[in-house]
Amino acid sequence: MPEDTPTPQNGMPAPEGEVDLSGINVWLTLGEGNMAAALSGRVDPGIERRLVQQAVTKLLRDKGLKHGLSASEMRQAIELLCQGQELDKTVIAVGSSPEPGQDASIDILVATNEAQAGGQAASGSVDFRDRGSLPVVEAGTPLAALRPAVPGKPGRNVLGQVVKAPPVRLLRLQAGRGVSLEDDGRVAVANVKGILNHPETEKFEVLDILIINGDVDFKVGHINFPGLVRVSGAVLPDFRVRAHSLEVEALETRSRVELTGDLKVLGGIMGAEVIAGGKVQARYVRQSKITCGGDFLVESEIVSSEIVSNGKVVVVASEGRIVNSQVAAIRGVVTGDLICSARGATVVRLGLRPDFERRLLNARRQVSALAKEREQIEEAMVAQEQELEATEDELRGILAALNDPAQQGNRENFITQVQMIKPLRQALKEGVTGGKARLEEIEYQTQRLNEKIAEMEKILPVGAVWLDVRGRAESLCEIRGPRASLVLDNSTDRFSAREVELTDKSTGTTGFAIKEARLRASA
Repeated sequence: MPEDTPTPQNGMPAPEGEVDLSGINVWLTLGEGNMAAALSGRVDPGIERRLVQQAVTKLLRDKGLKHGLSASEMRQAIELLCQGQELDKTVIAVGSSPEPGQDASIDILVATNEAQAGGQAASGSVDFRDRGSLPVVEAGTPLAALRPAVPGKPGRNVLGQVVKAPPVRLLRLQAGRGVSLEDDGRVAVANVKGILNHPETEKFEVLDILIINGDVDFKVGHINFPGLVRVSGAVLPDFRVRAHSLEVEALETRSRVELTGDLKVLGGIMGAEVIAGGKVQARYVRQSKITCGGDFLVESEIVSSEIVSNGKVVVVASEGRIVNSQVAAIRGVVTGDLICSARGATVVRLGLRPDFERRLLNARRQVSALAKEREQIEEAMVAQEQELEATEDELRGILAALNDPAQQGNRENFITQVQMIKPLRQALKEGVTGGKARLEEIEYQTQRLNEKIAEMEKILPVGAVWLDVRGRAESLCEIRGPRASLVLDNSTDRFSAREVELTDKSTGTTGFAIKEARLRASA
């Protein structure tokens, strides 16, 4: 019977030894989550108070009420019933709500201002030579301190069942290059002098600065450096730079750059290959292949190149252009002109790429798998804790018998039982402890995955993803969305384009198409 369905305490006269329920019509309703219990109903005139109290007590016992009963509210409810008043969901028991805990937090103890991407002049152009300031720390400097989470206290509903406290956010300091952890992992300290980098919520690293006066050439060789590399010249053909971030005058033909952070090129990228975890900036790009995790910002032009960005691709100058290039950007593309010499030579892809969607789906699947594992462990731990409690009770009984002079004849038998029970108790304790540790690890992993999913979802475009052409797009340029594409038949001036869902009025079927409109005011 549902909890909110009346369960009257009435009927035929009770057999001998039981409560006579005739004339007593009361029932109990349990609130949401069984956190409250309310009494409703009435009693026929003339019924003894003793019988009313016995009937209500039996009702509470039958419903399994074990916690939060208010003796004063109970007495008052019985008094009202005996006076002939009808009760309508009079609360007589309230559970104990769980007390929330405190999330873990990390106090950053030094300045973390990132180097500027490039100053912006009043005219709107970007000064790529404005390098900005860098947060430099000395060796031995405390960088961050962890405030561990404080778990909440569980509550209990009126049926005596435990109500878990809301989970708290768990954090752990992680030491990257140039950083060590002290005070049982609660303080991150710099080991070397360098640039403070804080790539993730929990991770801190101190990166050295490598300054190359001149070109990356045969005198310097390939560069593999975990910090910031500043090159006053160019990376020459066939040379490679692997680093956290790079500032350079130019990248020349067949040079290759692999970065976990940002790339700033004061001049041009010409025939190079770039993979960057952050944003990329350059004055111009020609015959290059570039993949970046952030925005791609170019001053004047992209020519005969392949660009893939998790952010926006923007050609800053009003007369800037994209020429015979393949450009893919999750959050949109902005350019002056869009120039194409042949069909398929210039393609602009807007929105999500399949590989990004796969990574996002995989992260969500991992969260689901951890949730299933948590459920299995919690179920197993309930059984282990019950068995451990029974084992402890049995052990206490045997130890009591050992101390009973009347049981001395069975002493050897009792000692044997204790020796048999102790390893079982220890195994059960280790199982419960291991289960709790794994549950905490699952909670930690789940929180990190959910944060990763949230970060990926931030990349997801909100609403439409636009191509904004401030000048002219030539015929044969192609615009693609995740589900539709359009090849321009004619040259088109000043417009914005996006993928839209259309419904065929005659058939009611839906499909997708690339739709052009007047250039947006915000472009």
